[in-house]
Amino acid sequence: MVRRGENIYKRKDGRWEGRYIKDRKENGRIIYGYIYSKNYLDLKNKLIISKSLYQENYSDIKFNDFTFEGTLKECIPIWQKEIFNVVKSSTYASYCHKMENYIVPSLGEYKVRNIDKKIIESWLLKLKNKLASSSIRVVFLTLKSFFKVLKIKKLIIVNPCNAIVLKENNSRRNKALSENEQLILQKNSHKHPKGLAVNLALETGLRIGELSGLKWCDIDFDLNILHVRRTVQRINNPDKKSNTKTIILIGKPKTTYAERDIPITSNMSNLLLKSKKTNSGEFVFGGEKPAEPRVMSNWLKSISKDALGKTVNFHLLRHSFATRCIEKQVPVTTISELLGHSSVKMTLDIYTSSFLEEKRKAIELIT
Repeated sequence: MVRRGENIYKRKDGRWEGRYIKDRKENGRIIYGYIYSKNYLDLKNKLIISKSLYQENYSDIKFNDFTFEGTLKECIPIWQKEIFNVVKSSTYASYCHKMENYIVPSLGEYKVRNIDKKIIESWLLKLKNKLASSSIRVVFLTLKSFFKVLKIKKLIIVNPCNAIVLKENNSRRNKALSENEQLILQKNSHKHPKGLAVNLALETGLRIGELSGLKWCDIDFDLNILHVRRTVQRINNPDKKSNTKTIILIGKPKTTYAERDIPITSNMSNLLLKSKKTNSGEFVFGGEKPAEPRVMSNWLKSISKDALGKTVNFHLLRHSFATRCIEKQVPVTTISELLGHSSVKMTLDIYTSSFLEEKRKAIELIT
């Protein structure tokens, strides 16, 4: 064979052969992987991708006289391998879903070295016809994480997403039920067989997945404390060969801060105890299995439609809980802990307008 360098050889049959370290045996011996192509540059691109997938040391990849020609679609396995053990299973499934459905169809065939600010901005503009601004932000951050990995792997020089700053969309932020609406919803929830979840959300600010994952063992009825220890969500099945497109995932809350202890009122404790007598399962809302967030969402839609003439979601109940806390001048540090935010700054950023309104009232009191 004629050697070209970097473990690339010209075979007698005219093809190029590339060799890379794929794995190691238990005794430390190297297991090689092989790639073949009639074209040298094509082989070199594939070899770089394989090295990025299987090696920890990429110092032998030289770019001085070579420009990586791989496409976005070809580089996805590199990104997937890098983030697989870093993020939660639910986050990984969400990232892959967004990559497959919103990024690859438009950008998949582009060579990663050719994707620039202009191309990304054009892609974002098209997404506006399909997704809400909040969803576009999440998809964009997925693409940004993809390019971040490629930059670390030295497959690109700069992350093109760093040149783009998405505008904040506050039009849908901080909307909460008015005090009167909340009272009406609470009264109607007391009459509804599935209304306990609604009132618990209004009194604790729990996320819908946290409500779904709540077990009886998480509630200390002696001290009237609720322990948030898990969350439930339906995610896209990472096993593409399976006939089941989605699966239910029961896991830890999204961050360590979300694992928290929340006091509940004596009245709420009594309501929960009453419900426990008719529910022999381990999950508060469900039984032996948790009530899925989608099912609980339908409960709330039905109750809110009858009570308020409009449908609301559990995230709005969480906002309403936070807003009532602010109105009652609860310290922001306490609100942040009750909501399970990772920092006080996050709470302040999300509820800026609510805090501003309280400041306005304070100024009016002294003038």
